[in-house]
Amino acid sequence: MQPILLFPAMNYGNLEIYFSAKSIDKENVLFIYNPSYVEQITPEGNYLVDDFASVEKLIKKIEKWITENNRKVGSIISLDDERQFKFSKQIADWFKIECYSEETFRIASNKWLMKKEFVKNNVPTAKFKLISENTDLRLLDLNYPNVLKIISGNGSEYVFKNDTLKELETNIKKVKESITEENDTRFKDINDFDNNPINPKTELIVEEFIGGEEFSLDFCLKDETINILRVIQKYNHHNFGYFSAFYLLNKNTLIKKGIYLPKLEEIARKIADSLKINQGVCMIDFKVEKGEVVVIETNIRPGFSTFIPLMYKLYGYTSIAILSKIRLGQKLGPLEIKEYEGLAINLFAKEPGIITKMDLSGIEKLKTELKIIDMFIYNQEGDNLSDSETSHHDLLVGCVYVKNPPKDKIEEIINKIHENVKINVTR
Repeated sequence: MQPILLFPAMNYGNLEIYFSAKSIDKENVLFIYNPSYVEQITPEGNYLVDDFASVEKLIKKIEKWITENNRKVGSIISLDDERQFKFSKQIADWFKIECYSEETFRIASNKWLMKKEFVKNNVPTAKFKLISENTDLRLLDLNYPNVLKIISGNGSEYVFKNDTLKELETNIKKVKESITEENDTRFKDINDFDNNPINPKTELIVEEFIGGEEFSLDFCLKDETINILRVIQKYNHHNFGYFSAFYLLNKNTLIKKGIYLPKLEEIARKIADSLKINQGVCMIDFKVEKGEVVVIETNIRPGFSTFIPLMYKLYGYTSIAILSKIRLGQKLGPLEIKEYEGLAINLFAKEPGIITKMDLSGIEKLKTELKIIDMFIYNQEGDNLSDSETSHHDLLVGCVYVKNPPKDKIEEIINKIHENVKINVTR
């Protein structure tokens, strides 16, 4: 019997995990879900439930399961970038199974080391600096506007755009005041390649802001061949680093935007060299300014966000399913960007507080006109939404999915959806 693939489904939204798992070979995968997942969604296939608080306890659960089911562990999918992949690495080491190297995990989870590898491998990226408490910001040698980030972690938390030196100083203070109270793995001390300590609570990344449109892609590397699996365009929300919508693009639209797959494949290969991997599925966030691709960051896992259900509904699979096939040693078949296009339109509350009214009747009336294929709502009336200067994730209350929108009406459709959603909040 084929060795089992471990899938610790941690750190990501339940719907994203659900749709990622739908096209996976469930017979040969052991999913490990958090308790909230099984409370909301009926699991399929082989699974365990765990809160991911103790790797030792989870290993015992896995050992018990493989003994009872007469299976052997063969590989693991690592999604724990906010823990510097240490959780999945410990599991892999215990079972002596296929896993990325310590060096690869370190690069993928540390933006400072990642950027240094970009420079070594000629990956086009913005100019950047590592700053600490001793840095004289007046001598930073970076243009404004620029972007302040924490070293570790994914998503849009702790990301600030700075138009002036004063704004940079203010935002550094905000970040440091916030993270001194945090006790999560993003802010544990880490080391660089020379084993010098880096303190993520006091050392931050500043990089020059790149204009133009922002995109994200997943690529697959297997048998020295690069395939681009999907490309989305991001539409900015008024909160910097967050997005009102994602537009899943086909090849023709990419060409019209001056984006060519051979160029993306060339950059993807340099990214793989930067991450020091020879197979896998990776995400790249990038911008296109004046026809030039500039990479923001990458990861050794596929991208995860509200576009995952859209990709599954239009393509019939997701990038994580491709990664699972690689890990299981299965044939991939033809891999190419599909002709279908779609929109994932995020619904945000305007402010934190208790939801007193959530009226979606306007969306229902637009279903036929806009070719709405689905809608997921994460909250209900009575829920209390939180917000902070460093994170706006809790304001995201749902997502609407549109199939094959007219290319010349993308922003019009996004605005129309937002105008027809009524969310009232009281503090």
